[in-house]
Amino acid sequence: MGDAGSELPSTSRFELRPRPPLATLAAAAATTVVGCGLLAVYGVRSGGVALLVIGVALLIFGITLAVGAALFVARFRAVICLDAESVTIRRGSRRRKLRWSEIKQVSLDGPRLTLRAKPPTEDAVVINPRMPGDPRFMLLLAALSERLDASRGYGGPDSAAQRTG
Repeated sequence: MGDAGSELPSTSRFELRPRPPLATLAAAAATTVVGCGLLAVYGVRSGGVALLVIGVALLIFGITLAVGAALFVARFRAVICLDAESVTIRRGSRRRKLRWSEIKQVSLDGPRLTLRAKPPTEDAVVINPRMPGDPRFMLLLAALSERLDASRGYGGPDSAAQRTG
């Protein structure tokens, strides 16, 4: 039998999320502050209608930009849980669960990891929201490979020793 160091943990959890959009949030903050400033100048000095329109437009643009950045981060955040029986993928309010026995093929095309399922089950997709060599994503790929190997009864040298010994 293998030693305790070769056994898989009962559950592995991976959280994939994009980098915070700091430049976008900074632009949103700047336009919002400028818009508020123009509205303050309009209120104090009774500026022209153009000042009011520009101030309101900048304020609305800044808030919209910040909301869009927050939605982007929330939309591309994914939590993947691997256990002995299945893989569970959560993205937003959607949850997808596949048993290891339902997976017939795994493919990686750029940032898109596809778990091809046996019919009639639908495929599951995980999108890497960061750069191609992201350490979290690479750990996920390695853990996914180990779980698939274990579910199919093959793996490293320990599994060969277990079958013969």
